Amino acid sequence: MIKQGDKLVVDYIGRLEDGTVFDTSVESVAQACGKFSAQRNYTEGLPFTVGAGQMIAGFDKGVLGMKQGQTKIVKIPAAEAYGARDKANLIPFPKASFS
Repeated sequence: MIKQGDKLVVDYIGRLEDGTVFDTSVESVAQACGKFSAQRNYTEGLPFTVGAGQMIAGFDKGVLGMKQGQTKIVKIPAAEAYGARDKANLIPFPKASFS
């Protein structure tokens, strides 16, 4: 069973609550949802050490206790990810600023 300090390589599909894929390490999913990047190596998975601060806290918690080869859906609350949306932190830019 996976515990703190274990070194893992995982495949993942990151989805918003409405099911929209925002990131994935699975090539076929990336292609299907329009997130494919030719610069990304989809054969390697995502390596990290559990609890080492390399991942958001909710991801680290989500893999604890899993077994090799297991698939799991983990719902990560904002507080265990990047925090709640705060309009005070948004800075508007006109589209014309981007080329």
